[in-house]
Amino acid sequence: MFKDRQRSVKKRILSIAKVAKWRTGESYAEVRKITGEIMETAKQVVIDAQKIVTNTKQFLNRNGDHVSQKICNLVQDLKESIKVTEQIIGQTNAVQEGNLHLPNRIISVFDTAARPIRRGKTHNPTEFGYKVMLQETEEQVITGYEVLDGNPSDDTLLVGTVNKHIKTFGRPPRAVAGDRGFGSAENERILKRKGC
Repeated sequence: MFKDRQRSVKKRILSIAKVAKWRTGESYAEVRKITGEIMETAKQVVIDAQKIVTNTKQFLNRNGDHVSQKICNLVQDLKESIKVTEQIIGQTNAVQEGNLHLPNRIISVFDTAARPIRRGKTHNPTEFGYKVMLQETEEQVITGYEVLDGNPSDDTLLVGTVNKHIKTFGRPPRAVAGDRGFGSAENERILKRKGC
């Protein structure tokens, strides 16, 4: 039997939202307490899910020839969800112990490759997903794109992007424009040498 714990987790998440508005040291301790409760609930969900996988494997072994591929796929999906959830529990435990800098941490159960991206905006300083590099002409025709791993600094991307333009079009661009993060004295020197 699998107990649905969604309501209790939702209530705790709403509690975090309310407590976070206090902006005091007391609120930080309360958020950690609630997070610990959610983590314990997640551990119980993993235990329940592992029981389901075990029971289903036994069923599959007994009825292998008469089982649809769909059931096998669902078991595999559940196993992968358990693995991701265990990783998130481990991360949460590390944060609870004070380690706030976890490289390559999972931020989405549904898209484990998504990353936190620091944008420097006042209202939303961090966004979650992927950083995409677009090259376009003055007429806004996209001539190249790349979905990047992680959140590399913009100034490390410019020269490679210009090199791709040269490879695609056989010549350097007449002009290069980008956000200020792409600018650096070294990048300007390199682009001048390339004829930009």
